[in-house]
Amino acid sequence: LTLLSLAGGDRDHLVRSDLTSLNGLTDESRSIDVLTSAVPYVWASTDHRCIVWCRQLVLATTRALLEIIQEKKQDSQTTMQILKQYFSPSVDLNLGINTTLTYKKDPTIITESSISIHGKEENDYVIPLKNSKFHRIIIHSTNAKIYLRNTDVTLDITNTLLPIPPTYSARKMIRFDIKQLDDSLKQYDSILIRLENKKSQTDIYQIENDEQIVELSA
Repeated sequence: LTLLSLAGGDRDHLVRSDLTSLNGLTDESRSIDVLTSAVPYVWASTDHRCIVWCRQLVLATTRALLEIIQEKKQDSQTTMQILKQYFSPSVDLNLGINTTLTYKKDPTIITESSISIHGKEENDYVIPLKNSKFHRIIIHSTNAKIYLRNTDVTLDITNTLLPIPPTYSARKMIRFDIKQLDDSLKQYDSILIRLENKKSQTDIYQIENDEQIVELSA
């Protein structure tokens, strides 16, 4: 049995969100609990009744159920993959596609902690990963291609980016925790961003340290 538990969030005054948690009640490999405000293309809190007819949530639920029904392989692992895709997606870089790129000129190297780039500017930008002073890199992009690369391999990871609000935009995001990259990703030494047209835009945020020391007066 695979379980999906949805919580309406702040607008649900009858059932607190923490009461919908499945933590410790079920096997984590066969259950998901999530707030409606975190579901892609829903991104809204729902009250106790609205959660039944909220159009965005109905569409997500219907699409997930139809895909489960049409799936030839009926097992809990496949069902969980489909439910996660619609209700709690995560970046899976293993779905990236090996590709080959040609360059009209050398890409611009980004070293700033925060920068916004547009399609009317230079086409290719590189964010170094090896020996980077930054601990975390967050990329928000619209109509841009994102690649991981080293001297031998270029991996197109554009299709792994996660959608972000507003609902009717093409904006997506991806986050890299540099200090926690697994062995399969440590082989790449940079992120390449290619802006393909004048409507392309990418915002880049690089965080140097997650810790901050604050001294309080006695």
